[in-house]
Amino acid sequence: MRNSERVSLRPLLGGLILLLALTVIGATRFNSAEQREILDRTGSQLSAYTSTAAAMVTVWTGVQRDAVAEMARYDMLRLLAAEIAEMNLPVALLRELGETPWTEQEYGRHSGLDERDRQALRDISPHVTLIYRKFAEFISRYDFSGVALLDRTLEPVMQVGQGWQANTRTLLKQRRSEGQLRAGILPVRLQGERLLVDFYCPVTAPGYVSADNSLQGVLLVTCDIGRLLEGIGQSSELGYLSLLLETGGDLVQALSMGERPSLSQVTLPTGFGQDMTPRDMVVPAISGTMECLVVGHPVPGTSWYAAVACRADSVRQEQDDMAWRVWTMAGLLFLCLAGILVWFYWWLGIRRERGEVRELKDLYATMSRQRCLLDTVLKAMHSALALVDDEGRIVYANTEF
Repeated sequence: MRNSERVSLRPLLGGLILLLALTVIGATRFNSAEQREILDRTGSQLSAYTSTAAAMVTVWTGVQRDAVAEMARYDMLRLLAAEIAEMNLPVALLRELGETPWTEQEYGRHSGLDERDRQALRDISPHVTLIYRKFAEFISRYDFSGVALLDRTLEPVMQVGQGWQANTRTLLKQRRSEGQLRAGILPVRLQGERLLVDFYCPVTAPGYVSADNSLQGVLLVTCDIGRLLEGIGQSSELGYLSLLLETGGDLVQALSMGERPSLSQVTLPTGFGQDMTPRDMVVPAISGTMECLVVGHPVPGTSWYAAVACRADSVRQEQDDMAWRVWTMAGLLFLCLAGILVWFYWWLGIRRERGEVRELKDLYATMSRQRCLLDTVLKAMHSALALVDDEGRIVYANTEF
């Protein structure tokens, strides 16, 4: 009996094992789908903010470039650059002409100049004053930090506002040696509490002065990109971090506007900017660094990436919470189904046992009826009848016997 009962439990154990396997497989697949859904949702949100930020940066850089190119095409500026290149006057002296016209200096500290230079300064002084005022108006209109006119040697001969630095000339010389001294952007730099970027555009001689369109100088305009970074940072209602990434050789600079402007070196993950898939990246934070999921979009015509990042641990926590809920639900479902299976198996066993009991009762009743019938027949017989066992003992006898 025990052996038959042990065998009868095998279907129940097999069913529980199969149910457990199906529950684990289903929960694993559902959890994987939910994890992907969380990443996809995060990626969609980051992509939307990144596209908006990239559009804002593209428009901003386009406006600045157009303004710089328009100023570089100004005929009076082109004529002044050609005159400066032809006269070959001292650079230090040219820098003073904008704020102080030559008529006030003629018999002052520059009286030692020869007559040719003195006459050249008289002739060019009104022109320099005009361009100096044009530069001041240009800065005020577009809210630039500074503007400078460089000669052929890339030395500043006229400067209004702030922005020129000694290494600017080195960078421009490097660009010229590489054949890239066309309209472009220099790397962003941190100066005090401001993030500055320089736009440059070549200045050529007017057609009525030189028909070969030769280079006479370079117009350099410095912009503060703090407002731009603050503008793209306004899209981070969900706690996202907006930043610009500037690539240059092996270096990548992260530009961000938190409590204060920052310029940090970062490492781009593989495939960054090729699609809108969030990638793990360590970005600068207020207290050191922070591991984030980042989506980046290249800004056309620049070496910049507009990027939006969110904390990786918040996404991981959301995934962990989802995994806990999925496995909890799977466990409860398994317990419910296992209870139903055990109850059903028990119900089948009870039903079978009741059927066997009912069959035994029916058999006993049938045998009882047959025995009663047999006893009645035997008692009614007129012949003597007896049953004897192997030892000769009488075990049954009718009345006649």
